[in-house]
Order: sequence, then C-alpha cells, then structure tokens
Amino acid sequence: MVSSDIILNVLNLLRFAPLAVYVYAAYWAFNIRHALAIRVYKNQALGVGLLSVLLVYLVLLNSVGAIKSLNGPMIGFLELLFGVAGFLGSLYFVDSSVLASRRSDPLFRDTLHWSKVRYMLWTWEIFGGTFVVLDYALSLIGGESSFLMQIMNSGTSIIFPFVFLVPVSSFLILFPVAIRAKDPNLRGHFKWLGLLAVLELIYVVPFGGGSGTGVSAAPWVFSLGIIFLFIGGFCLYKSSRSLVTLNRLSTMEGQSRAEEGGT
Repeated sequence: MVSSDIILNVLNLLRFAPLAVYVYAAYWAFNIRHALAIRVYKNQALGVGLLSVLLVYLVLLNSVGAIKSLNGPMIGFLELLFGVAGFLGSLYFVDSSVLASRRSDPLFRDTLHWSKVRYMLWTWEIFGGTFVVLDYALSLIGGESSFLMQIMNSGTSIIFPFVFLVPVSSFLILFPVAIRAKDPNLRGHFKWLGLLAVLELIYVVPFGGGSGTGVSAAPWVFSLGIIFLFIGGFCLYKSSRSLVTLNRLSTMEGQSRAEEGGT
C-alpha cells in the first residue's frame, strides 16, 4: 500500500507541472518577437510574453507554500511591486494586441477610439502605480503617523482599486477587436486568448484560485485545478504559436515597403 507521504510528495510535484507549460509559452513569445520585422507585431509578441511571465508568477505564488507563508513589510513591498508591474504588463499586452489588430485591418478602424483612450489609461496607470508604491515606501521609512502619510494612505485606498480595475477592464476591448480582425492568424490568436480567459475565470471564481491547487483541497478539486491550469497554459502556448504566421506577413510588408522605396 502506498504511504500517505509518497502521495503527498506526488501532489506537491503536480502543483509545479503546469509551470512548464507557461514557461514554454513565454519562451515561444519572446523567441517569435526576435523573428518579426514590423515593430507593432514585435510589441504584440512582447505583450504575450509579459502576460506569460505574469501567469508564471501567479502559478508559482499559488504553488509554493513557503512563498505564501512569508510575511513582513519588505515582503509586502515586493508583492506590491510585482502587482503593479503585473498591472502595467497586462495593459501593455492589451494595448499591443489592439494596435496590431488595427494595423492588419484594411479599413484601419479605431475600435472604441483606442488610439486616444490608451494615452489616458497609460497616464492613469503610471501615476496610480507610482503613487501607491511611493506611499508604501514612505510608510516603511517614516511610519504612518505624520499628517502627510495619512493623506497619502487615504489616497492609496481610493487609487489602488482603479489601478487594478483599469488593466483588468481593458481586456474587454479584445472582444470587439477579435470580431473585427480580418487576418485569420490574429483571429486564431484572439480565439486562444479568449479560451484562456474563460478557463481562468472558471478556475478563479468557483475554485478560489490558489485553493484549487492546494494539497489540502479535496482530491477532485485539486485535480480540476491542475487540469484547468494545464489547459490554460496550452491555450497561451497556442496563442503564442499563432504569432509565428505573422512573421510571413511582417516579411511581406517589409519587402513591399522596400520595393516602394526602390521605385
């Protein structure tokens, strides 16, 4: 009969298995970026890579019990830095995807006036993220007793939710962008991303995110959590691979411009 210690060790190892898929997806995205010639497509591949790295961090955070048990002011500050960086990376991913889709559109349509809205979102996200990080850093240095710190803490309680909501809600624009995309490669790219978003919602809402992959969870919940993470990683990998065909489109555009310049 298999001992409970062996079963526990196997379950601990299984929690790390989906990480390999997400790391592989990030590897593909960053590799493809170097093969693309057009800047807007390179930015899109970089955005997918940043999203992959963010998901690697989240999966790792939920899988390593030692990380979750860490606490203290500096640990909180590092978590805040990673969180703000993740919000900025998510917004970069959405921004680069929308701009790449617009370039491939023969009508060059500006979905929801994104070319103008993006500047407001970036300004807010950079300002809000900087304010929140500065507030936390100053509280570590000088404490929270001063009047200025009380004002900043009040500002953080108002600003931080919007620093989170802006990049998360910006993902909604990908739905009309995916519908409008004429290039079949980009449509396939958005299709896999949409499936990833659905799987992540199913994983987070009913199964509570990290609790679904905790060893203490019920066996069926643990199994479903691992399966959802694996399928989500596969969707991200397929989304990255779908950008390979953009290399041909990117090369054709570069050749076309070269020919136009030579005539």
